[in-house]
Amino acid sequence: MANKDLALFTKADLEKELKVFIETFSEAPKKKLSCALNFAIKKYADYPHRSDGPFINHVLRVPVWLLQNGITSFPIIIASFYRYAKEDAVEMAHHCYEDKIKEIIKLITEKDYSDKEKETRFDLRLSDFENAVESSIEAGLILLSDYFDSRIDFIKNHDVDKKINWSKYNEPRIQLFLEKLLLKIEIKQGIDLNVREISGILRKDLDFAKQTLQPV
Repeated sequence: MANKDLALFTKADLEKELKVFIETFSEAPKKKLSCALNFAIKKYADYPHRSDGPFINHVLRVPVWLLQNGITSFPIIIASFYRYAKEDAVEMAHHCYEDKIKEIIKLITEKDYSDKEKETRFDLRLSDFENAVESSIEAGLILLSDYFDSRIDFIKNHDVDKKINWSKYNEPRIQLFLEKLLLKIEIKQGIDLNVREISGILRKDLDFAKQTLQPV
């Protein structure tokens, strides 16, 4: 895990970290990364704030968390900017990137289930999440980064009902990270991630979620 507290980073700090990384590439990939960064900055600028600040900061912390934890893969970083993209933006991405990046983006973006009942939406999104984690280490790493950054918002929120909702939503996802993704990472060469430390944090979160969901 990185030592820097990303919760303290401003939007300008995050942009600077990302631009320094982008400059390490040759012209063609640099242009694609810059395009993805600019897309995110424009797309999420007016999204509602979260407990931990502007939504755009969360979006930019996802790739920065990956970079600070040793994940520097071009396809992973570029796809991470599209985590919250809607279908129109995903279609645009499909015209700009090679198949591997397009597949990661397809796996990590949430589908529109607004016409479904609440419990059905929950089940469908969990199924999509499980498919992403099982299908692609790259997609799983982006979702892991997104989870770790979303913990910031959760930790700063003291509403009991929101803690229960957070626990219900994340308990099965934490299980998937522990039982699927991290086991894959341990046996795959070339991924510099502190699996032991991350597993420890996830297990504590899982214990908290289970305790929160226990009937009083």
